[in-house]
Parts: sequence; C-alpha cells; structure tokens
Amino acid sequence: MKTITTLPKVMLGLGLLMVAGFLASCSVTTSPDDSTLAPKVGTSLIFEEYAIDLRDRSRDATKKPIERVHTILGTGLTFAGETNVLMAFRQNADTVRLKHKLNGDLLMYQPEISVGLFDVPGHWVRLAYGLKIADTVTVMDSARVLGGSRDSLRITIAQSFEGPTTVLVEGKPINVLQLRVIRQQYRSSGPIAIRDTEDAIYWYAPSLGYIIQENIVFTQQVGTNTPSSTGIGHTLIRVES
Repeated sequence: MKTITTLPKVMLGLGLLMVAGFLASCSVTTSPDDSTLAPKVGTSLIFEEYAIDLRDRSRDATKKPIERVHTILGTGLTFAGETNVLMAFRQNADTVRLKHKLNGDLLMYQPEISVGLFDVPGHWVRLAYGLKIADTVTVMDSARVLGGSRDSLRITIAQSFEGPTTVLVEGKPINVLQLRVIRQQYRSSGPIAIRDTEDAIYWYAPSLGYIIQENIVFTQQVGTNTPSSTGIGHTLIRVES
C-alpha cells in the first residue's frame, strides 16, 4: 500500500530499541550473518518523545514529553532481499524493518511512497556506522510532462559520521556513535516548488546494533516563502518484556 506524503511523514523516526543495561532481563538471539543482538518478539521498548528547541536542537523544556511504545513483532525474517530482518511496530507511527550488517552498518527499509505524480519504490537505506564514510545518494531524479505542465521530483540522502559519545539511559552511560543524515526532497509542479528537508542525528549503540536516541528537524519551503521548521526527539527510557 502506497502512502501519499511529504517528507516530514516519510521517515518519522528510526530510533528503536534497547541498551546493554536491560540485556539481563530480555532474551536475545544471534544469527550467522549478524554481528549484533535483538530483543525477543513481544518486547516493548518505551521511548520518550519531546519537542526540540530549534535554536540549538536541545530539548524544549516548555513542552511536556509523551511516551511512545515500540513493540518487536519479529526477528530473523526475510524481507526485500535481506535475511535476519527485525520488524517492530511504532505506536502512532508505522512498522519499521532493520537489518544489521557484519561491518557495523545498519539498514533501514523505506517503504514505497507516492509524491505527487511520482511513485518512489521501496528501498533499503544504509546508515554507515561501520564504514564511517560520508556520502550522498540520489534516490530519485525524475521529471514528466502531463497536460502541458512539467512536474519533477528529486530526493537525496546525505550522511556524515560525527564520532563516538555516550547517552544516559536511567542513569547508565551507554557508548554510542553519532550519524547525521540529511534527506532532501525537491518537488515542482508547474510554477509551484516545494523543498522538504529532514535533518536528523541518530545515536547508535554498536554493542547492540540499535539506535537509542534521535534528534530530527523538519523544514519545508514553498516557493520563495520563508521556510517553516519543527523538531522532534526520541530517547529510550525503559524496556518491558
């Protein structure tokens, strides 16, 4: 099923999953071509969702956070050409599919979407936590003329590795790697042009292969109007099995 969408709804959060301090209470599995662990089916991962202050990307303390539950639906699955895929349902969002690579990279499946006249096929997005190499990938660059009007769509994903740090979860410091991912979508239809940008930072725990925190700023500019932005963050706060 395709979704007609603009960028802020396309990749609303990658963050899943769990931290080392909870491994004792959660069953984990391994597989021959994975270098990471996965929580058992039925595990609930509780994230805190909060607004971001756009001035410095810090948490906006004037707005109350809410909890979002992510539930593990399956592990060791085969999907879209990959094996040992993890699938989870994100409350008030969608289903996410992740694949952990031996070199430390993380794959996230982006479902098929429709943007205006264009169908964007589903595809795996590589997050280069293992390779640590900055790159830019063009997902789509297409144009068509219909009824005398020219429509075009260009989507790119750029990423850069920003190094190691730690994230505190219930007072426990967790070693993580930071990756910045900027997804840009430029769509024009006749004289109307819309540019959507998703600027995200994802904190990944290499020992587990999971993203445990994210910080995302969405910006949209219509024509020459002043761009408008919103920001959202997610942080893992506990795991329930």
